[in-house]
Amino acid sequence: MIEARSPERSQQIFDEEYHANRRIRVPHAHITPLLTAFQYGDTRWCLLFPWADGGSLRELWRDIQPPRPVWCSADWLRAQCLGISQGLLHMHQPPETQDGGVSQLHADIKPENILCFSTAPSSGGSFVLKLADLGLAQPAEGGYLATSKIKHTLTYRPPEQDLGGPGASLKWDVWCLGCLFLEFITWFVQGTRGVEDFQTVRESEQDDPRASETETRTFEDKFFRIKISNRILSRVPGVDVKKSARVKKCVASMDPRCSSDLCNILDFIESSMLAVDDHNRSNMEQVVEHLQA
Repeated sequence: MIEARSPERSQQIFDEEYHANRRIRVPHAHITPLLTAFQYGDTRWCLLFPWADGGSLRELWRDIQPPRPVWCSADWLRAQCLGISQGLLHMHQPPETQDGGVSQLHADIKPENILCFSTAPSSGGSFVLKLADLGLAQPAEGGYLATSKIKHTLTYRPPEQDLGGPGASLKWDVWCLGCLFLEFITWFVQGTRGVEDFQTVRESEQDDPRASETETRTFEDKFFRIKISNRILSRVPGVDVKKSARVKKCVASMDPRCSSDLCNILDFIESSMLAVDDHNRSNMEQVVEHLQA
């Protein structure tokens, strides 16, 4: 049930989520389906989805600690990253149907919006991960949206949000997904503490104070930094390469469970998904192709 500060706002949130889900004409195995929607009384609006018995991905990271179950393997992680990517590609490039398909930007990719569905609840089986919460999704006909109109989560926002340019492409989602995958692998190798330490490291790296219009310093755990170069504001290098390299080094050299396959995924995340310039960033089709290789 949707509850906001006013009935009007509740209805607005309901309408946005409902229409975003309705724009997905063809169901996908890695997108949580909307089962039904209804109004209850004059001021309550409800959206009904399947119950995710594993909670969100963030909760899964918290609940599953070493020694992990057998199913929680590198192969499972890769398969779920591929499934999520295919689900997001399904939103970006919907299959053609009789009544048409609408390309959408999800705009709010984060661990809290990935739901975990048990494959065998009675026997302690593994989980299938699915995209959820399309409340901030927007149609992206033509492939571009005004950045000022994209609502987002601060931590996972891409650099183009801070550039203040005229628009953003569907590659906005690719950046967010790259951040999530980087945290996912960090959790797999180093556990919840590793994810928390990674957040602390990001918070410790501040933007150039000259880039701010105020004297107040803010501490953010975003995945890029801003610095001043020749008195011109620029993002160099939009991804904090040292942070990404530090996590990559930890995965590759400190934990024997890190395979060459995971290292390959990390390289792709750092170089192609977290590319500062979105012109150099992979699109979702390329992400899927890499994970399938």
